[in-house]
Parts: sequence; C-alpha cells; structure tokens
Amino acid sequence: MTLQEDATSTAARNRARTSIWLAIAWLLVAACLGLMSWTLLQLDSADVYILLAPDINAITLGTATAFLAIVPAAAGVHLLVRSAVLRTRQAWAARVVRASGWVAGICIGLVFSYLALMLLLITPVAAYTLHSPTDGRSVLIVNRTVLIAGGFSIYEPREWPTYTAVASLITNNAYDPFRAGTYRAVWTDAGLDLEFVGDYMKPDTYDHKFIEIRR
Repeated sequence: MTLQEDATSTAARNRARTSIWLAIAWLLVAACLGLMSWTLLQLDSADVYILLAPDINAITLGTATAFLAIVPAAAGVHLLVRSAVLRTRQAWAARVVRASGWVAGICIGLVFSYLALMLLLITPVAAYTLHSPTDGRSVLIVNRTVLIAGGFSIYEPREWPTYTAVASLITNNAYDPFRAGTYRAVWTDAGLDLEFVGDYMKPDTYDHKFIEIRR
C-alpha cells in the first residue's frame, strides 16, 4: 500500500467513525421523540388528559413528535449506511448495505407513521369547559367524534396540566350538542346534572347524564 492509499484509507475510517457517532446521536433523538409519543398515547388510554394550552394537548403534541421522529431516524439510518459503505471495499457488499438501509429506513418510518396515525385518530375535534357558577368546580368536555360516531369524554381538572376522566357521552350522527348549544347543565352539591340532545334529528329529545363532582 502506497502512502497515498494509506492516507485515503485512514480518512475513510475517520469519516466512518464520525458517521457512526452522528448516527447514534440522531437515532437517540428519534427514540426519545418516539418514546414521548408512546407515553402520551398510554396516558390518554389510561383516561389521563393533558392540556398544556387551549390548542396544545397531549394528543396533538404526541402526533407532532411522532411525525417529527421520522426525520432524525432517517438521518441516523443514512449515516449508519454511509459508515458501513466507507468501510466496505467490495461493490456488491456496498449495494447490499444500501439496500438494507432502505429496508430499515422504510420499516422505522412505518413504525413512527403508525404511532402518529393512532394518535391522529383520537385527536380531539373540540373541547368545552363548563364552570359551576357558585364555586370553583368545572369539567372539560372533549369531542372525540370519529366519522359519524359522536363520542365525548368528560374530565375533571387535577394538578395542572392533567385532567382525569369521570364520564363519557355518545351521540348519533356525529352531533355536537355543546357546539350547537342544545344542552342544559345544572350544578348541585353532589355534582353536575347534564341534559343534552343526542341526535339532531330529534331536537326535542334530551338524554340525561349525572356526573359526580364534589365540592
């Protein structure tokens, strides 16, 4: 091996080593973002709702981080493939490494896309807060309608920014009585008496739900 070939080989090894460390860093970032999204999904499954700001909740944040994780994951896989190619001298082996990188990248992208889709499907359509006029009690009503299945989760506030589920409602044809104003809320010492129209085709028919919320 000539001096020039030796210098070229050393430079290639250095670039490969740098690519490995950068790849590890990017993959760790992707893993952290993915873990955050998965944790937020699990919290929602456990009836814990997180509301950081009026339009920023755990679901929208988890969806964003899941999609965002695809970028560092792709960068990490690319750098790993680049490092392996720099260490490989045979052309056929380099082609195998590149093909494996494409497969790995697609699989990782599908995993994060699936996680984002799961979060996207339960993204709240709207949220409403009902306050007691005589004390500090309140409930947060989250519209979780999917297609024509109207579903609402009712949460009681805990320590900021968490809410815990206390009840749920179902309406027909994706009808939202809280947006339409076709509901009646009566606060008592025991909790909240809630009457609402469950179907826009039956505007005079009210369903009843009692939610126990102590003072």
